[in-house]
Amino acid sequence: MSNKKYRWHSSEGSCEKCQALNNTEYDSEKEIPDKPHPNCKCYVEAVEEDKCNCIEEALEEIEEQVGNAAILRDEIQKEIAYFTGVLVTYNFNPSTVSLIESCIDALEQIIGTINDFIKNYNDMKKANTIGGDKYFHSKANCEGAQRGEWGKLIATIISEVREFTDAFGNVLRKKMTIQDSIKDILEDQEANRYGRRQGEKHPNEDSKVLVDIYRPNGLPDRY
Repeated sequence: MSNKKYRWHSSEGSCEKCQALNNTEYDSEKEIPDKPHPNCKCYVEAVEEDKCNCIEEALEEIEEQVGNAAILRDEIQKEIAYFTGVLVTYNFNPSTVSLIESCIDALEQIIGTINDFIKNYNDMKKANTIGGDKYFHSKANCEGAQRGEWGKLIATIISEVREFTDAFGNVLRKKMTIQDSIKDILEDQEANRYGRRQGEKHPNEDSKVLVDIYRPNGLPDRY
């Protein structure tokens, strides 16, 4: 991918104002300052820089796949309908019925957990509260674990993929240091694990109460 930048070159023996601009770079022509004085011999060079955005593009692709959770949810819903139809149509022996019912239960846990994450993500965007991300992530993990072993597993997978993308996104997009990015990710992972532990221990309690330790100040009660 080619990116054009503009670099200021001060002429030999130029004034202090011109010297201060020497080797400064600008992303567009509009950002280039006017020459400090008449007959200025400084010049601006257009520089083509080849930058590999392969990592960032890969992250965007992963995030797009994670964002397609609603499509995955719809596909799983079709599978649930299929297995339910099979149960109604055929006269299976008890062991086969039990197996099919187990498949349906697993799929329902998966689709329910996906819905939990979609809802909490949308609530997080609507709330737009500082520090809300750990609360909503922990809450989604809690709700997934409350659904059962499959819900807990899917919550773990979704969260770990999210943290993987954040590991690079924090540095590439948010300009965080590697140390700060690692610290942020470890804190997020602990919030996720806490939510899953709480959900597993208390499957019938309000998830908002179970992960209250992560509730940020100013978050409306409806969340």
